[in-house]
Amino acid sequence: MRKFIFIFSAIVTTAFVSCDKGDMEIKKLNRGEGTWTIESIVVEEYDSTGINRTGSTTRTDLGEFVFFKETTLSALFDEHFVTILIPDTSGVISGYTGGVYYDDSRVKIDCDPAPIVGGIVSLNGVWTVHDNGRRNQTWTMYILDNNATLATKYILEIKKK
Repeated sequence: MRKFIFIFSAIVTTAFVSCDKGDMEIKKLNRGEGTWTIESIVVEEYDSTGINRTGSTTRTDLGEFVFFKETTLSALFDEHFVTILIPDTSGVISGYTGGVYYDDSRVKIDCDPAPIVGGIVSLNGVWTVHDNGRRNQTWTMYILDNNATLATKYILEIKKK
């Protein structure tokens, strides 16, 4: 009986730790509430093979994300509310609100209307988190052409304020 209780306790503990681990991974993507500056975005264009880069453009000082408290939607995704503040060329700041959905390595931004950063890319879409630091992060988004070949790669650098 003692062995059964020990095994049952181990299973229950593992289940709770597993749930907490998933929540920790989700929170790790943006460290909860807070403001992140959009430091830069790099746009890489590729040829029809999807291998050879044909051009690259970098824009800096593009705005910021303000993340708010999360709500759990399901076992796979948590949602943070976000306000995205983006200045135009004359310095007027536009605010966009929406949801940001996380799993272990991806971020899906969903705002209506879609925020356009630097006049070159809509932030709406699924981003892959490549560098998940405490104060700096790197997100990428891949756009495919009609032949499912890489056409454009966006690299977003953000920094915690």
